[in-house]
Amino acid sequence: MGAEPTLEVRLRCTPAVREKWSVVCELAERVAGERLRAGEVLEWVAAEAFSAVSIDPAFAGRPDEPAAHRLCAAGACPQQAAPPARAPALRLPHAVSSLAAGLEGADAFELDRRLRRAVRLEQTLDAAIAPLLRRVRCAGYAWSDGHRPLSAYAPDQLGMSARKARALLRLERAGDVCPELRAAYRSGRLSWVKAQCLLPLLLLDSDGAWRPAWVAWAARVTLRRLAVDVERALLLRAGHDQAWQRCKFHPERAQDPIPEGERQLCAPEVDPEATQQLAWRVPRDVALLFAGVRETLRARLGPVTDGEVFDAMLDGALAAWTLREPGARRPDPVIERDGYLCAVPGCSSRRNLHDHHVTFRSAGGSDAPANRITLCAFHHLRCLHAGRLRVHGRAPDGLVFELPLVRYRSGDVVLSRGPRRSRP
Repeated sequence: MGAEPTLEVRLRCTPAVREKWSVVCELAERVAGERLRAGEVLEWVAAEAFSAVSIDPAFAGRPDEPAAHRLCAAGACPQQAAPPARAPALRLPHAVSSLAAGLEGADAFELDRRLRRAVRLEQTLDAAIAPLLRRVRCAGYAWSDGHRPLSAYAPDQLGMSARKARALLRLERAGDVCPELRAAYRSGRLSWVKAQCLLPLLLLDSDGAWRPAWVAWAARVTLRRLAVDVERALLLRAGHDQAWQRCKFHPERAQDPIPEGERQLCAPEVDPEATQQLAWRVPRDVALLFAGVRETLRARLGPVTDGEVFDAMLDGALAAWTLREPGARRPDPVIERDGYLCAVPGCSSRRNLHDHHVTFRSAGGSDAPANRITLCAFHHLRCLHAGRLRVHGRAPDGLVFELPLVRYRSGDVVLSRGPRRSRP
């Protein structure tokens, strides 16, 4: 079976609406109890609006579909050609083949060491491939067997997806603007995924004196924390300049709350113009649903922009997902405080959440909120109670998480690396 056809949905909005979209994404994941893609959240928002207003039949078939033949019209349709002959397989280098030697008797620590070596080897190879990719993609490169698109060249000749190849190309080009990012990536301090996460922020300004601070921060935190901080910094830069100036050289302050006085001062600057663009790749039926709801709402609201209609849809979703039935069971205050997310650094699980006592009740621990944190079932039962994870301190901001080879403090920040020492 072929893949489900998808369409791209785009709209422009104000920074305030984009900030509200981030809040809705977070709330949708709490309601769902799992991680959601942006397109899935858009479907939830459209469905929530549909349940309130239904769709006017006049707007039921307007997906705003882009021309499907755009590439062909430009003369870029892929040609059916015979696949090139593959080169004969080569013997693996010793550094690679040694990773699999004696795996049967390796314990958890040895497996972790080998996985880290494998990641370093892959990153070294990726860092060497990126400049070569840049060469073969330039206009003046002479191909011996005809130009081939990256989508075919990368999987066939490099053994990697086209998505990763494009990411490596972006990182290589970004290194011209931010040498600190290139150095951190090539030295192994940053994975290509973390470096890619930083790009939207690092490429914003010509004045980049603040960039090294963000590169250093990325090496100290988990990918989960880094993604949240970058998204927050982009929102602050778009509409809250004073808060952006505070976290520009101090990334750890990206999550600081914005004082109400600053919000009021920034309001005239944030709202007048739609300076932000949102885009989602969604299934065709979701695009139809979104377009139908949007046009129905536009007809009822009057002459409004796409961003203003989307703002109204977000308000409807927020109202529906935050109102509680008077007799409904109240949420666990600890799980609600921790954002319906496992507190273990780097974990993104929202399912099967447990309310755990940091100091066990059998050891005299109290039921106070400072002695309780949220853990997913795996980290609670298979890691903490199995001795593979230790947690101590005061929740939510004064905790220390001890894993076999790394220690974190609250906020997904690395404290130290190396084997965990047993307590006396």
